[in-house]
Amino acid sequence: MPKATLTFNLPEESGEHLAAVKSQDLVAFCHEFDQWLRDHIKHGGNIAWQPVREEFWRMANDSDVAELLER
Repeated sequence: MPKATLTFNLPEESGEHLAAVKSQDLVAFCHEFDQWLRDHIKHGGNIAWQPVREEFWRMANDSDVAELLER
């Protein structure tokens, strides 16, 4: 099985290290936020959130991270 190893020069690259370590938490947060928006639009009848959700996905696609958020 292939493996990948990330190496950081600490403490100089502590910000990059933290970003790598917490990246899955950030993906989970983004997914939860999208689901919150979806629920408020679909079940709460609050279509005012629709442009926010559309912008969220536009930005995710433009940043090439949308595939990380689609579960």
